[in-house]
Amino acid sequence: MDNIANNEERFMGLTHGQVFVYTLMTVISILFLFVTNAYLFRMNFEDWRSVPVPSLLWVNTGSLVLASAGMAWTTNGAKKSDLQTIKVGLVIGGLFAIVFVSGQTWAWQQLTTSGFFIAANPANTFFYLITALHALHVLGGMAAWFYVTLKTFKQDEFLKKKIEEMKEHENEHYDFFDKEIQKRKIEPTKLLPLWDLMGVALGFGTTMLGKKAAMLCTASVEEVIDNHYKNQIYKLKEDEKNLKEKIIKFREDELHHKDIAYDNGATKKGLFGLLDKVIQTSSRIAITISEKI
Repeated sequence: MDNIANNEERFMGLTHGQVFVYTLMTVISILFLFVTNAYLFRMNFEDWRSVPVPSLLWVNTGSLVLASAGMAWTTNGAKKSDLQTIKVGLVIGGLFAIVFVSGQTWAWQQLTTSGFFIAANPANTFFYLITALHALHVLGGMAAWFYVTLKTFKQDEFLKKKIEEMKEHENEHYDFFDKEIQKRKIEPTKLLPLWDLMGVALGFGTTMLGKKAAMLCTASVEEVIDNHYKNQIYKLKEDEKNLKEKIIKFREDELHHKDIAYDNGATKKGLFGLLDKVIQTSSRIAITISEKI
């Protein structure tokens, strides 16, 4: 019986899962090869007008390289049965895959805004086709990534409880500022959907890394918000007394959240120090950009 089971699990020395993956990779490679050949052939015709390449695609390329590095890190961890390395690799791979797909969508929006529509020229059609296939390829990989990630990580009930405690404060802050924006007829930043996506990715990614990383993420963001609130409190005059008092109260809430984070495992030692710098720098950049766009 054992021999029969082993024969069913193996094909030319490979498991059924490995056979499926290698077959899928072969089919995808052939598909991209055919599209590339068609692209190189079609670009020799007189009606071909090259599409200006958005500079954002270089960022997307870098994100894809980092996502690949993350998955290679995961593979290395799996070979060594190192669960922590697997977790770090999965998070890095997933986060940068999300950045890549988001960047592709943004690049398409830039081109359509500039008048480079999909049917306007053969070069446009090929550009959208190739980049769309690439995005779908990554999305397919992310589906597998999501399944593996769910099986790899276990939900930390402690983290869930602490996050719920702080969530009430954050909802209060959000509701107040949302009402103020509407009352004062202020247009929100145009990049709000992107910040929402990146915020979810950051929160999900650090939570997947474990309690220390999740708590550090909270502490790092709270430190940036603390400085931002201090700046706002300093600038507000007496004619904005109510708003100033609210921000003072909200700043106290954020400082309390930071204390909770450090009391429950947040640290800047080792690689966590690098993570802190990345989170704080990206948060400051987001605030600066949002103030202007």
